[in-house]
Amino acid sequence: MTDRDGPAGFGAGRFRARRPRFGKVNPARPPATFRVPLVRKPMIVESYLATASPGEYVVDLRSGPRPGAVARWLGEPLRMRSYGGAVARRFTYKLSYMPTVLAEHFDSIAFVPETTASTAL
Repeated sequence: MTDRDGPAGFGAGRFRARRPRFGKVNPARPPATFRVPLVRKPMIVESYLATASPGEYVVDLRSGPRPGAVARWLGEPLRMRSYGGAVARRFTYKLSYMPTVLAEHFDSIAFVPETTASTAL
């Protein structure tokens, strides 16, 4: 057992999050829906995952065979989307990427080609 986990990546779609106003989030305002375009930039994890295999899947990054090219890709610095969740900024959320080395930071990664925004209960 490790203290690492696995993120979920997605190709395109929508998500809901609260939008801060003047640096603060007002919990009385409902979350906004944000559109996420398909990423086609080199060095972005979701771009690679979108072209690697059609459909939804989970990749175990801890075990299994790793041909040379795969091992290099898992060990090189990449960028991954890092927005959504609870809060997202109105205009800059599409520019939010975090640096990552998949083999060092995660045990697995899940990929979904297209997401829909959550629905409030």
